[in-house]
Amino acid sequence: MHMFDSVGEPIGKAITIGQLDDQLLVQAHRYVLRQSDELDDLRREFRDQEKRKPGNLNLTDDDNEDLIGRHFADWLEQKVILDDGPDITENIRALAAKPSKCGVRYSGYIINGFRFHTISRETGHVAQNSGVVNLAENGVSYYGRLSDIFELSYKDYKVVFFKCDWYDVHHKAGIIRDEFGFTHVNFSRKIHTGEMLEDEPFVFSSQVDQIFYIQNPRSENWNTMVKFKPRDIFDMGGEPSSDETE
Repeated sequence: MHMFDSVGEPIGKAITIGQLDDQLLVQAHRYVLRQSDELDDLRREFRDQEKRKPGNLNLTDDDNEDLIGRHFADWLEQKVILDDGPDITENIRALAAKPSKCGVRYSGYIINGFRFHTISRETGHVAQNSGVVNLAENGVSYYGRLSDIFELSYKDYKVVFFKCDWYDVHHKAGIIRDEFGFTHVNFSRKIHTGEMLEDEPFVFSSQVDQIFYIQNPRSENWNTMVKFKPRDIFDMGGEPSSDETE
């Protein structure tokens, strides 16, 4: 059973990873804990407890987000171990247990009418299927390219993550909207690369739409964004799934 509407159709070989990178697991799990609506009350309880600690009376929103990122996962794990109340659902128990250190990697995925390929999969091919856009809760559209696809397990539940190369949409050095309404993205201005623990390179597979980039002939780093419409039917033949171990 998949969580966060992330179920889709994998494309190509499924590569089993026996030991996922610790930092990758922390970043992916942190994203889950921030995104899960079912954890709203527990996040609120955690923040209230933090505010009662000496020196934490005037915590800002950024302070709260930082605390959730650094400490909420361990707090939730202990909370669920000690609490057998009816408010602790099986979903919450699974999330609190943290993801398995084993996972599955894909190079392509079909979801919501879009056929996505990772950057490495489309290398040498004419078709481009790696462009993504994520509309965040703050209303900002984040533009990127799909670099990896991971399926992580939380007990009996699975979550499919898209790891993306995201580009700076907050400064003119990274994004420009011209007088004709076109959006131009600078591929040299990456953000949230995943190299630092605090980076946020992941989204759920269900949270992106597909876009296409046209390279500016005068500047290789600048690319014009074109939106796709989802398609209802795909040719699923010719790319059977199989398992490999990494």
